[in-house]
Amino acid sequence: MYRGQDIGDRDQLVATCIEILKSGNEAERYKILPHVSVTRCQRFLDPLLGMLGSGTPGDQEFAALALGALGDPAAIDPLFAVLQDTHIFNKGRNRSLEAAVILTLGEIGHEKAVDLLLQVYGLRYLGESSAHNRKVNVLSALGLLAQQGSERAVEQLLDLATQEQSDRQAQAVTELSVAYWHRANEVPDTVLKAMYKMTQSGADEVRRAAVAALSTLANLGCRRAEGYFSAPASS
Repeated sequence: MYRGQDIGDRDQLVATCIEILKSGNEAERYKILPHVSVTRCQRFLDPLLGMLGSGTPGDQEFAALALGALGDPAAIDPLFAVLQDTHIFNKGRNRSLEAAVILTLGEIGHEKAVDLLLQVYGLRYLGESSAHNRKVNVLSALGLLAQQGSERAVEQLLDLATQEQSDRQAQAVTELSVAYWHRANEVPDTVLKAMYKMTQSGADEVRRAAVAALSTLANLGCRRAEGYFSAPASS
């Protein structure tokens, strides 16, 4: 049985983890995810991409999660290719795999993923009644990118926050707020103004989400967000 505390140096740890990738059971594989995240060793890339491309849906889901932990942009195109393999997802199958791949595209944190995620946002697979869950996951992935400083992800979330259905508008504005929790004074004025505008009109859940977004940013020290709570209605 693999135990992290029994491993010697970094090279030995990586070698043991790769052996587990090749021959370990599911439980053993999931136990090595923290080591993939900490070491971020390039040697993990090829075996994980092999599993992503040719494994069972369960293997592919693990590979997607591990590639997110690895954080290598070289995985972006192969991850997107999985989502284009329509027979995997027709009729609503393998939702957890789909979610893992989409969120990993955001977790890797590379600008290239933005355009691909927007393509995924518009996907519809054969026999599915709704793409709602997919759109929700894409918004979450864009939020992960925005947290890591992607200006294009912020722009797309802002666009979706003003144009989408009310529940997804509410999620988009929340994702925008969360993206700046660790840097509250860096929120662009365009984002704050859009949030304020949404507090004044639209569906109730959108107004509530916008108020909460502004309020949280204000509580985290953003004086410009705080100022909107005393702004006249004509602002």
